[in-house]
Amino acid sequence: MQIYNILLTNNYIVYISLFVAFILWIITISSVTITEITSPFYVFSILPLYYWIGIFIIISIFVFKYIYNLSTQIYLDYLFIILFCLYLYGTFSIIMENPRFMDVYMHSGFAIKVINNAHIEGSRYLEENPLAFIWLATFTLITKLDY
Repeated sequence: MQIYNILLTNNYIVYISLFVAFILWIITISSVTITEITSPFYVFSILPLYYWIGIFIIISIFVFKYIYNLSTQIYLDYLFIILFCLYLYGTFSIIMENPRFMDVYMHSGFAIKVINNAHIEGSRYLEENPLAFIWLATFTLITKLDY
C-alpha cells in the first residue's frame, strides 16, 4: 500500500502509462500501412491490438486522474492531449497513403467555389455530394468566415 501511495503522489503511474502508450503508438505506425480502404470498418479491422491497448491506457489515465482527483502538473495534461490527438489523427495521417482528412482543404475550396459561382458543377466531389457543399457554403456565409 505504501508503494501504491508513492506512485500516486509522484504521478509515476501517469508517466509510465503515457510512456507505454507512446511506445505502442510508435509500434503501430511502424507496422501498419493502409493503401486502400475496402469497407467502412476496414480501418478498425486492420489496426493491431496494441493500438487499442494504447487507446485504453490513455482513456484509463483520464478516468483514473478524475476518479482519484489527482492533481498533476499542467504539462502532463498537455502530454495527455497531444498523445490522444496523435492516436486519433496522427496515426491515420501517417499510415494512410492518402489521408482523407487532408481533403478538408479541397472541400473548403469547393465551398468557396459554390459561393462565388452559385453552382455546383465542375468536380466529381461537387456532383456526388451537392447537399454537403451547399451546406458548407451556407455555413461559411452564416458564420462569416473569410472567403
